[in-house]
Amino acid sequence: MTDLTVITNVMLADGIGRQGIGLINCLKNDLSINVMKMQPCSYAGINLEIITILNKPLTEFGKVSFWTYILGINDKITKIHKLLNSEIKIAYSMFESDAIPKLWVNILNSYYDIVVVPDKWLIDVYKKSGVIKPIFVLPLGIIIDNLLNKPLKSKINNTFTFGLSASFHGRKNHIKVLNSFKKIFGNDPKFQLNLHGRFGPIENQVKNAVTESNLKNVKLYCGAMSPQQYDSFMENIDCYIFPSGGEGFSITPREVLALGIPCILSNNTAHKTICETGLVIPLKSEKKIPAIYEVFGNKQIGNFFDYKEEDLIKLMKDVIDNYGQYLEQSNKGREWVKQYTWDNLKNKYINLFKPKNIILSKENLITEDKLETNDSILYKKLIKVYGKNS
Repeated sequence: MTDLTVITNVMLADGIGRQGIGLINCLKNDLSINVMKMQPCSYAGINLEIITILNKPLTEFGKVSFWTYILGINDKITKIHKLLNSEIKIAYSMFESDAIPKLWVNILNSYYDIVVVPDKWLIDVYKKSGVIKPIFVLPLGIIIDNLLNKPLKSKINNTFTFGLSASFHGRKNHIKVLNSFKKIFGNDPKFQLNLHGRFGPIENQVKNAVTESNLKNVKLYCGAMSPQQYDSFMENIDCYIFPSGGEGFSITPREVLALGIPCILSNNTAHKTICETGLVIPLKSEKKIPAIYEVFGNKQIGNFFDYKEEDLIKLMKDVIDNYGQYLEQSNKGREWVKQYTWDNLKNKYINLFKPKNIILSKENLITEDKLETNDSILYKKLIKVYGKNS
């Protein structure tokens, strides 16, 4: 019997679409894997060995099904969740606001044995939203070996460059960053702002805002970049700014820390985990604002968290005035982010899908050598399936 069925879309240029690819590449020599491919699907940049696994016919579901795709935006997706007839069904899920859709709560409680989230902040979010299934934290694996092999940031560019790369959604705050930059620097050629987004509902609004700003020192990049173009974009930043109103994990701040680049980061949602390290520059972001999701018919699902423009402006000026101090601080981030590489997470993921020791305890915890749960129903099921006990 196949060990693992991964349900995923396939797209290296997208955070969600990258998860399944990284997982398969990491575990392909340790577990037998097949795949249920979701849309969108692109093989660009993926090696032939992984493509072969992706194209293998799905003739059976594995002992474990691992859902890494969006849980659903309407009831139609429920039919797919019903199809999974694996012995153990696991959903890997994340959300950006302080509540999750009711549809997701119903799906998780009805069809899954285990819920896995990438950050500890999400545990309370899911529980308060009504999820009763056991929730574990297991970070998202990130593909940063290429960045770790590059030299650490060591000096300021001739033109001091701020940067932001994120999908064109309102909560990412491209336009607010643009406005702050304009207030401080105007068209001063000694400073530059680089903005990037692959897709999203406010792309035209961002384009219009950049045009109307009449700033010659602002560059806007739209659409997916090649890996080489993306690495160059990030390397050429002196200070990364990501004042998002809400995130479920957040890859780009970890990428710039891998390069040793100072980062101003909104201190909310899953960003709190990064801010707590002292490796980034925290931006106070506490004011609750409605979290409106276009994909859910412009409905409010919980809240995002906003910041004051004057607070961001103060931090941008502070980074310039004290760059040496912040550069030294961010250079230490390279060692911290290594824990999120697939190689360093590999054994925890294996132990999720094929646990070495199963323990009934006071918490839900995945380590490299044990899986602990406080849920007696899950404990009994795992013992039945794997026939193991600590």
